[in-house]
Amino acid sequence: LAPPDSLDLFPILVAEIHAATDFPVQGVGLDACRSSEELAGAALVAMYGRADELKEALPLGISCLMLRSRPAAELEKLQTNTSPEPPVAIVSRWPDFLRWARAVLLAKGMEAGQLSFRDAREKHWHKGLRSSVVVTDVVTAAQMPPGCRMLILNLIAESSLQELRQFVDQFLRGTRGVSSKNKASRAVSST
Repeated sequence: LAPPDSLDLFPILVAEIHAATDFPVQGVGLDACRSSEELAGAALVAMYGRADELKEALPLGISCLMLRSRPAAELEKLQTNTSPEPPVAIVSRWPDFLRWARAVLLAKGMEAGQLSFRDAREKHWHKGLRSSVVVTDVVTAAQMPPGCRMLILNLIAESSLQELRQFVDQFLRGTRGVSSKNKASRAVSST
């Protein structure tokens, strides 16, 4: 489910799922979930945050693999430093990623002055990033200028990605010759 304010989340989740499974992935909204024909042959996945809404929309007999969000502990990889320059730039096209990373880093003990935030939807967002450590999502990482030290944070928990890999290996690997529209893993997203 992608409410209008989280459409930038779709490409991130689709990219994470594709990277984890090496299987075609297509993002769809709640309206597509109401139609058995639209979902025929697809393996439906969604984030737990929309489970109740999705259960009400899905036709009888259609199941969905629910994905967990990655825990904030991933940010423990960062080391704070006392330099007057912001040592950590948080960059994403998804505004909630920027808010989430800010809250976690401040709770970790970093000072607000040590953080720089960039909305990758804005013009010239990449200027001055070469000397920073950049915390970003998988989609924005592909657009980073050379020389950035990146920490790519997946939004989907590793346990859910592993569950997806097992599902694809067990049930979908033999279907690659079939139309990718009908056999793609469909990501219905939002946290």
